[in-house]
Amino acid sequence: MYTYLKLSTPEECRVAAYLCDVRQKYQITNDIDFQGETFLPFSAEKIVGNGHAIKNISLDWSDSDNVGLICNSDISESAFQFGPLNIRTEACTISDLTLENVSFKGHNFVGAFGGIAISTNNCKVTGNSSIT
Repeated sequence: MYTYLKLSTPEECRVAAYLCDVRQKYQITNDIDFQGETFLPFSAEKIVGNGHAIKNISLDWSDSDNVGLICNSDISESAFQFGPLNIRTEACTISDLTLENVSFKGHNFVGAFGGIAISTNNCKVTGNSSIT
């Protein structure tokens, strides 16, 4: 049985990306700012934002499909600077989370919260954001 892992820093979010566990559940415990930080999408079954925001994400994976906060597909070695990872999720539920000043660029199925298999409740995208 999975318990919620708490995410409160960009570093903890990168650890979540390396876990690549589609059954994992996360709680966001405060606003997380990626200004000047590397963002990597992660896999999850559930994310509870607790009214917090994840800010200043910039991700350009123009040759990849299913790009967003949650990545629902294999990531090619060329798109992943630190080596290839197999990131997959069946579905992810995200609640009470704001994405602020984010930019996600991908090939097909690009979304702020994820490209496919994402369910949101009380989530929003604000600020100067771009999804292409």
